[in-house]
Amino acid sequence: MDIVIRILIVLLWVLFGVTTTTPQTPPITDPEPTFESMTIIETAEVIILESFPPQLVLNVTGYQPDGCDFPVIVRQSRAENSVRVEIFREMPLAVMCPMMLNPYQASIQLDGTFEPGIYTIDVNGTRITVTV
Repeated sequence: MDIVIRILIVLLWVLFGVTTTTPQTPPITDPEPTFESMTIIETAEVIILESFPPQLVLNVTGYQPDGCDFPVIVRQSRAENSVRVEIFREMPLAVMCPMMLNPYQASIQLDGTFEPGIYTIDVNGTRITVTV
């Protein structure tokens, strides 16, 4: 009787395709390639806040060169009296955007404090000199 049950179980496995497999982990895929779409800067103005030590705010206007709606990223770096501000959007290489300009306006608090002196601020290639 025991042999009959084993044969029936084997037949059921064969008929219904019951197999035992180990679960597989999903393949690791590379992230989609992207590029930095730089914001076009039309005006840039530095405001010196009345604080001690002084702090600076950068008021910029310009536009995004296409109609895509991706978040804007602001990256700042500083070396002594030179400040570099990059304003861009990280976009997929394969994206298709409508051909229209999107206005951009922002007030950006510059990182750190500023001792008295002359500072050069580069915003996407637009340079401003300010005396603190």
